[in-house]
Amino acid sequence: MATMACMAICLLQSSIEAKLEMFSGSLVSLLVSLIGQLLFFVWFVPVILVWVRESIFVWRKSYPAFRIGFWIGLGAASGVYMGGIFAYNVV
Repeated sequence: MATMACMAICLLQSSIEAKLEMFSGSLVSLLVSLIGQLLFFVWFVPVILVWVRESIFVWRKSYPAFRIGFWIGLGAASGVYMGGIFAYNVV
């Protein structure tokens, strides 16, 4: 679901190169964040903190499409982590 959401956001770009770069950046960040969770139990904490940091600085500068895609993927992974924690505690 997170991959499909990232792909939908990436398809809104105007140039083909930006679409490919942004989608590859979002896939790389999703893979890094989810595979890291398999190795370390508390991996979601640095992922969320890096996403918050990038959310603060992404609007101040003009980043390349890959880095914007990386930010989008980290946001999707953070949402998956927070949603999992919320579902575990509520359900």
